[in-house]
Amino acid sequence: MSIQNEKWINILNLSNVDDTNKDLFLGSLENVKVNEIKNEYRLILSFPKLVDAQTLFDAFTKVSSYLISECGIGNVKYTILPINGTSYDKTVIYDYFIKAIETWSNDIATVKILYKYKTEIDETGLNISVIVPNDLDANIVKDVIKNIKLFFINYGLENVKFDVEIDSNVDSLGDIIKTQHRIAEKQEEAKLNELRQERMQKAMSEQDQVNYKQTYRKNIYPLVKIEEIPDTSLGIEDYKNIRHSELVQIDGVVVSTECRNIKNARGEYNLFTGILNDGTDSIIIKTFYREDNKLIFENELTTGKHAMIRGKVGWDAFSNAVVVQINSVVIFGPDTSRERFDGADEKRVELHAHTKMSVLDSILDVNEYVDQAVRFGHKALAITDHANCHVFPAFFSKAK
Repeated sequence: MSIQNEKWINILNLSNVDDTNKDLFLGSLENVKVNEIKNEYRLILSFPKLVDAQTLFDAFTKVSSYLISECGIGNVKYTILPINGTSYDKTVIYDYFIKAIETWSNDIATVKILYKYKTEIDETGLNISVIVPNDLDANIVKDVIKNIKLFFINYGLENVKFDVEIDSNVDSLGDIIKTQHRIAEKQEEAKLNELRQERMQKAMSEQDQVNYKQTYRKNIYPLVKIEEIPDTSLGIEDYKNIRHSELVQIDGVVVSTECRNIKNARGEYNLFTGILNDGTDSIIIKTFYREDNKLIFENELTTGKHAMIRGKVGWDAFSNAVVVQINSVVIFGPDTSRERFDGADEKRVELHAHTKMSVLDSILDVNEYVDQAVRFGHKALAITDHANCHVFPAFFSKAK
């Protein structure tokens, strides 16, 4: 056992590093380089054989924690002298390759594109090939591979060679990104459907709070698409005769509403008129309501709400259009069809955003901006208004 080996073992023991991996404890501390300005120490190590990446970097984490907390060192870095093995376990080499991508991606985001390509390592573990479909992708990969090579050199693997091979049968970066976008869109759609179902179930379980129902005997209301309903007086009469019923159920989003108080010789009435869109077409919905139902029609059944309407379809001379006279309403809450989700594992940070304080540039409301970021799961935001900071107090208060 050399003095250098004793020093390394002593550091590992003080750092509470598990001694189950014997290769790790065969290392030697050859030198220490100190940058006094940065209060940074670089440990120069040597190993007789390659230590697997997980074991090595877990040990480095514990050693760094010990030296920083117990010795007052600001930062610790590591360099391993060339191992110069004639061959390596290709599984271990692949782990170093992934660790290199993880390490460099903190500083250079484009390094992550290497995750998207097929990587082949020969049986000796000395040659790594990244397979790309064309010259354009090859140039991109060659540029980022330089950083991976520096990582390998720093950790004693300078004899590992990198190559970029072209195979037209593999997907290009553009194709990969498109595929990822399609998958993300499907995931987003699935989340939206799940959210709609949750809101519908919640609304159905709380019908007494949001449901409006006139006193009619129990009837069957077949669910129909609005585009199936004729839009002329003659057409609607034929439609009812063919179906032997004027009752319909429509499910959609309220796009406009109007509540009016009407007084005439017969008395005083409240009239609700709205437009419902189900994605295929729109139709007018109407009903007269009593004072005890004002909350439903004036506060609950509002623009942007997803609702299920049951009623009688027919021609309305006053509106000069086909109308559904409302018999019952179930409100499912705000429409989620246009809501978006950020399903990325690593969330982005918006660093360029103007609010309505940037005249002629934006109409963004700071409260909506922060609320959307929260829904996306983002942890940080920025505002870059032109030549003013008027919105900063409100932004700071909301963001807290």
